[in-house]
Parts: sequence; structure tokens; C-alpha cells
Amino acid sequence: MHIPVARPGIDMRIALVAMGQMEKDFGGKRFALDFPDGSTLADLLRRIGDDFADVMSEALWNRAECRFRGPVVMMTGGAALRDPATVLREGQEILVYKVFVGG
Repeated sequence: MHIPVARPGIDMRIALVAMGQMEKDFGGKRFALDFPDGSTLADLLRRIGDDFADVMSEALWNRAECRFRGPVVMMTGGAALRDPATVLREGQEILVYKVFVGG
């Protein structure tokens, strides 16, 4: 997926996709988010806190640390995103899943 860039002052747009139960937690499924070039996963997490913390429960989102609580995975291109220093790319699609465990 490639989203063309034609926005003054904005270098790239990514797609954040809430999967499964996360769609309810985020209050929607797909969100287009604009970032300056060179933005990282840490920037995305701060943006999630700014834009979605009010709709997510405290059990899911740690407001003080700007991160998910519990078993939440962010993936792109089939790989998990773990390092906050990972640089985001124009047109990148980032999926957010709640991982369920049990027997």
C-alpha cells in the first residue's frame, strides 16, 4: 500500500490498523497518521497516547509511560515492532493486535 504525499509540512503518512478486539479499544479500525520524516516507533506510541488514550482503558494503555499494558503486539510486514528507535516509513501499515493466551 502506498499513500501519496502531498501535504505541506508533513513528510509521511502511515496507516495504523486496529485488529480484532483492538478495533473496539481504539474506537475504529483504520487510522491515517501523519508524521515528519525520521519519526520512530516511540513517536507513534506518543501519538497513540495523544490521540487514543481517552478511549482506551487504563488496563490497556499506560498513560504515564506511553505504552500498551499486557500482551499487545504491533506488526508491520509480518515482523513485530519492538524497538522504540525503529524508523517509520511513508505508506507503512502497522497492525495492532491483542494477544490472547490460555489453554
